[in-house]
Amino acid sequence: MAHYTGGVSSVCPFYDHEARLSITCEGMSGPEGPQEAAGIRKFNSEEHKRLWQEGYCFSMQYLRCPYARLLESKYA
Repeated sequence: MAHYTGGVSSVCPFYDHEARLSITCEGMSGPEGPQEAAGIRKFNSEEHKRLWQEGYCFSMQYLRCPYARLLESKYA
C-alpha cells in the first residue's frame, strides 16, 4: 500500500512530483539551452523517503537539502 503524499505537504519550490520510492525535483538547465534534466532522488524504502521528505521537502528549511541549495544557486 502506497503512502506517498502526492506533493500535498511539500513546501519546497523545487518539488515537482513523486512516486512510491522517488521524488522528482526541478531540473538544471544545461549549457546547450533550455532543456531540463529532472533531479530524481530514489529511495530503498518508503520509510527512507518519508524521513528525507520530513527533513527537507516538508520543512520551511528546505534549503538544508543539498539539491535545493544547488537549484537555488541557479537563480542567484
